[in-house]
Amino acid sequence: MLKIDGGRYSATVIDKLVDAGASSCSFKEAARVVKKQAGIVVSPMQIARLTQRIGEELLAQREAQATQHRRGELAAPADQPPVPIGCVEVDGGRVMTRAPECGPGVHDEAWKESQIAALWKMAGPE
Repeated sequence: MLKIDGGRYSATVIDKLVDAGASSCSFKEAARVVKKQAGIVVSPMQIARLTQRIGEELLAQREAQATQHRRGELAAPADQPPVPIGCVEVDGGRVMTRAPECGPGVHDEAWKESQIAALWKMAGPE
């Protein structure tokens, strides 16, 4: 959960300010866009502070989820439908071949490379 402070901005306004701060080429430009689009007058420095704080919180959340994922502790949501999975298995090796239709015995033996692949279509929770 993002730690939205009890300041003068609502969660909706903070979302607009941070979105403008993250997507504009400068915080000054973000302040201009927010003023024009939403009628909210805010300083570029305030947008910079909010963008920095919310960005750090989102980064911490992502890092926590990545740690849980690495440990195998991050479970898929229970209501998640089966995920389509495509699996390709490839193998190769060497095989001894001989000339066809030459009667008994081995004629013109040679090593050839075999290349084998299988495509599986599956569904599952992960």
